[in-house]
Amino acid sequence: MDATQWAGVVAFGGAAAACLSLRVPSGRILAAVNGCLAVECALGSRHGLHDQVIRLLGDYYPERQPFQIALVLIAAFTGLTLLARRWRPARMTSASVPLIATGAALFLFAVETISLHALDRLLYRPAGPVLVIGWLWIAIGTVTLIGTARDYHRARLSS
Repeated sequence: MDATQWAGVVAFGGAAAACLSLRVPSGRILAAVNGCLAVECALGSRHGLHDQVIRLLGDYYPERQPFQIALVLIAAFTGLTLLARRWRPARMTSASVPLIATGAALFLFAVETISLHALDRLLYRPAGPVLVIGWLWIAIGTVTLIGTARDYHRARLSS
């Protein structure tokens, strides 16, 4: 594994462990999703999925850019719709920040799997020892950790 893969494993593994501390039922689900993302960072099976789709497209491969743009827009619209539904003060729970961060991670993985070349050039650009996508994973994992730590701190203050 390279440094970028390790960044994802540590970021999402830490996020998974932190989500276990949430005092809501969705904490275990978020932990499982983040754990799966950590495993995916190590295995990289999304790249094989992408390659398989390219093989299936055959001669249609050169014409895939409009389809890819549509998929990215659908993923963005779906994510923003779910975020807007969740981002109401009355619905905010201890899992809100980790849920939003996990959603952002899933969106990032979807965009990476769809593999629009212009976005790939940005995501796979080196930024020190880790690619840009690795830094985004670290940021998302850190947001999850901060959200769960804030929940833990509030729970300790109220008890």
